[in-house]
Amino acid sequence: MMSNKQKEAMAEICTTLAEFYKYPDEDFYSQLAMGVVEQELGVLFKEANLNTLGRDWRADLPDYTQLKKEYLRCLVGGSEPCALPVESVYKIWTSDSTCQTPIARQKGYLMGDAAIHIQHILAGMGMELPPEYKNTPDHLTILLELLAYLVVHREPQEVNIYLREHFDWLPDFHSRLQEINALPLFRNITDLVIYCLEQIQMTFQEDCRSH
Repeated sequence: MMSNKQKEAMAEICTTLAEFYKYPDEDFYSQLAMGVVEQELGVLFKEANLNTLGRDWRADLPDYTQLKKEYLRCLVGGSEPCALPVESVYKIWTSDSTCQTPIARQKGYLMGDAAIHIQHILAGMGMELPPEYKNTPDHLTILLELLAYLVVHREPQEVNIYLREHFDWLPDFHSRLQEINALPLFRNITDLVIYCLEQIQMTFQEDCRSH
């Protein structure tokens, strides 16, 4: 059975990884550049009893101005192809067989079933989305921050279901990052997110079996 300390470490890992998918913050960038984030994650991974990929992200870290430009190019887009870190984009828009909307069986659109489900979960917990995520409630940042809360405050079975339902699109997202030749930092962090979540899910599955 997991200890509270182990769960809290997992939660902190999730909230830290979520920062990489937000518009670059100068303070977070400074912590990255100095190696503080890497060191803190190393400690947290040990406390959570998880393995890390052991990569030095500073080798992939451009200067702050370039990071902001690459964030906009890779994760926001505009005139160039991008890789939106939003679940709905990588899944069939809705599984509702009665929906007559032309995009119902297509991929590549916002506010699909996944987004509606996240809105429902947050509303049920009395939580509100930050304004900038109003149209993307299933943004990877929100998904990871919500996971951090669930890991600490909810039963293992609920965490397992959430992990199974809302992170299965990450390999497609990673492939898209490769297609657009995204900044190596974004590709490597996404590798770490996938690896980390696989381990968290295995840990919670074992916890469920032990109950």
